[in-house]
Amino acid sequence: MHATDEPIKSQKIEGLVAKDFHRQVTLQLPKVFSREVIPAKREQILRPESALQWPHLKKIATLITRYQSDIEVGILIGSDCPRAIMPREVIPGEEGNPYAMRSDLGWGIVGRISQPFEKGDGEDEIGVSHRTHL
Repeated sequence: MHATDEPIKSQKIEGLVAKDFHRQVTLQLPKVFSREVIPAKREQILRPESALQWPHLKKIATLITRYQSDIEVGILIGSDCPRAIMPREVIPGEEGNPYAMRSDLGWGIVGRISQPFEKGDGEDEIGVSHRTHL
């Protein structure tokens, strides 16, 4: 929500809720900030193929929704909403390998999982992060 020496037009919103993909879990979100464009890299969006690259994660591949390039990123949920990212189940990997974590909103994979999926997608100079599947 910030940039160096550049104001970002945004607004504060209260009362927003998030639901898991199957609409079985509802989470009340803390105050959030909205902006026109959400800075997210598509190569960091979790895909079934991500799990299929690792033997210990293959069993969750069918639980991850297929990648949909026509859908815009609508929300980033971070550490200010601990219930959304609280681990409910973990599938560990070998030292240095990614691991899977299920939260109330679905499965996520933590760690470096693959090369970029789309031509022209490069690695972020700061690091790699992965979206939790909603």
